Amino acid sequence: MEKLHVQHHSLMLPIIYHVGYEDREEEWEYPEAVHQGKVLNVQYDFSRNHYVRSLPFHLIVMVLKGSVTYRIGGDSYLAEENRVIHIPAHTPHHISATGVPLRYIWIHYQLLVPEQSIPIMPLSPGDEISVFKGAASFKEALPELPILMKPRNYYTIKSLMKSILEEVWAEKTGWLLASRSYFQSMIMHLYREVTVEEERKGTGIADPHIAVIIEHIHSSFASKLTVEGLAAKANLSLNYFISNFKKCTGFTPGEYVARVRIQYAKKLIREGIKTVSEISDMAGFESVSYFSRVFKKIEGLTPGEFKHTEV
Repeated sequence: MEKLHVQHHSLMLPIIYHVGYEDREEEWEYPEAVHQGKVLNVQYDFSRNHYVRSLPFHLIVMVLKGSVTYRIGGDSYLAEENRVIHIPAHTPHHISATGVPLRYIWIHYQLLVPEQSIPIMPLSPGDEISVFKGAASFKEALPELPILMKPRNYYTIKSLMKSILEEVWAEKTGWLLASRSYFQSMIMHLYREVTVEEERKGTGIADPHIAVIIEHIHSSFASKLTVEGLAAKANLSLNYFISNFKKCTGFTPGEYVARVRIQYAKKLIREGIKTVSEISDMAGFESVSYFSRVFKKIEGLTPGEFKHTEV
């Protein structure tokens, strides 16, 4: 199953199987007996001296009150109030609730993403249409989330999980789209929470040579950057650097640099303070005319036209 880098995808399809909300007044453990069914698989773990269950879908739980411990292998995860547990499909686990009264929300889900290779930089609407039009092939994905999370924005996660629960239970018009929309937002908020440090330390690019260059581009895009200079900085031959860079990012080095610069330029345009000439210079373009050509090629609009669409 593919590990999902959420920042690399603009399209994901969550499949929500079950949603639940429970209150427990007494201490309890689960599971307590061997069971083999179409969904639930329970076995006895002789090495841990307790039963464990596994599910064919991912599980996400938010504790609203009390505490519960999830045991996975030799590790224990204590989820207290406003903590989130995320357990991938087919992962044997045992549950113990000792912090009662206990209240929690849980969701069973799977996540699908397009089979197409998605570039790691944002695509323009026109490019997205080209990539996704007629797409009918999806594959399973697993968000790169830790088992135990302590989100600072727990109130947002709680609100979104309650909204998912309400939509699925009420089944009002549009409930399927609404519940999936809330779920996508929840995953995005969780992902942002747990990747703050990772984003500071790295890029998510497997090749360390290319990862270093990605970081360099994002920190130095306003200066003069050449493909030859980037290859030399990566200590790679020019041809290998270009080939591997595109394999990792979906773009040539030049295309990637241009998109980073345009992303920054769009931010400045939205702020509405700088002139086009100033923005061109601050984003690292050699001339306003070149900036305008690149901007229109990527966004489908000139900088001026883009400004009017943002007003």
